[in-house]
Amino acid sequence: MPVWTTLLVGKSIARLSRLSGRGGGQALPGLVAEQLDPKLLRKISQKFPQGIVLVTGTNGKTTTAKLLASMLEKKGWRVLTNSTGSNLKRGIVSAVIDGASISGNLPFDAAVFEVDEATLRLVAGLLQPKYIVVLNLFRDQLDRYGELDTTAALIGEGIGQTESTLCLNADDPLVASLVKYAAKPEQTMYFGVGQSVDHRPSLITATDSDRCPICHELLQFPRVWFGHIGHYKCHNCGYKRPKPGVEITSISEMTTQSSRLEMRLMGAKLTVNFQLPGIYNVYNAAAASAVATLWGLIC
Repeated sequence: MPVWTTLLVGKSIARLSRLSGRGGGQALPGLVAEQLDPKLLRKISQKFPQGIVLVTGTNGKTTTAKLLASMLEKKGWRVLTNSTGSNLKRGIVSAVIDGASISGNLPFDAAVFEVDEATLRLVAGLLQPKYIVVLNLFRDQLDRYGELDTTAALIGEGIGQTESTLCLNADDPLVASLVKYAAKPEQTMYFGVGQSVDHRPSLITATDSDRCPICHELLQFPRVWFGHIGHYKCHNCGYKRPKPGVEITSISEMTTQSSRLEMRLMGAKLTVNFQLPGIYNVYNAAAASAVATLWGLIC
């Protein structure tokens, strides 16, 4: 089916959905468009001259995608996102339908899509993203995906369908191990929080992902920031936290509303007044900065 026909139908459904008050056109247009043309995402994936970024993981997808899109827009780029948070395949298709003209033109330089963990394998091969970001893996999705190893394997399946450069959380042992799925593992960019940061968690636990993803022995955690996110090593097989290319080296003046961060980005140093609270959002900032660094927009 011609792209313009699918887009016309999708746009009409979105308009009717909004007019009826039964939805915001965030999912239904994409659901119908998928049935009409399952290859729609593949057909439009090459229309972003600077490429596509997919952001996945248990927590922080929306915040990280918005941070990255904002950074790109401040550089003058036009960015398409699924800003409503509809991160299944139908939501991404709906965002594309909304952003495209009837003729199929997409007046954007880049796209930044947050993607549900299990959905990555359904869209990565079609979109062929320039970068894939994986933030963290926690157990709050167990009712949907099973054990964390299963979730990681689903993400790995998506990564394996692409030539994408990976951007991985060095401080999550299971996420860092996803490098094994990369087409070019040597190009992987890691991000994390450094040893010099003076921050103490309220409770030190490492129960969600406390086993080595290589040999399955218990990991040792010299530093823990929250949950199982921290610095780790396996005394059995030698697996350990990889060295981040983007690292938070200092967190000062942390309040309930903001933080002052010092970052090292591929050797360069940067001080940022970050207008979101908490160590969780510090990781989101590091992830967005890592992608921007890969794109050559920071250093």
